[in-house]
Amino acid sequence: PELFHLEQGKWVQANVPAVQHRRAVNIIQTAFLSPDEFWGVGSAIWWTGIPIDVSSAYTPTVTPLIVHYKDGVWTVVES
Repeated sequence: PELFHLEQGKWVQANVPAVQHRRAVNIIQTAFLSPDEFWGVGSAIWWTGIPIDVSSAYTPTVTPLIVHYKDGVWTVVES
């Protein structure tokens, strides 16, 4: 995933946490407190189970996601 923020009139890419196997994250809204601190809310999606054949799929489980970024460190507050 990629995340950008506006800094002094330029878009700057922020580091994002690694996404584990069969997990996706969707950050819907962010609130920046400073250039080095923000909160984000969205959802985390986990795929569970084992497909039986090519026509079947993993079962998705969606949970709320709240993340905090400060001074280069990510913290998952809730997921």
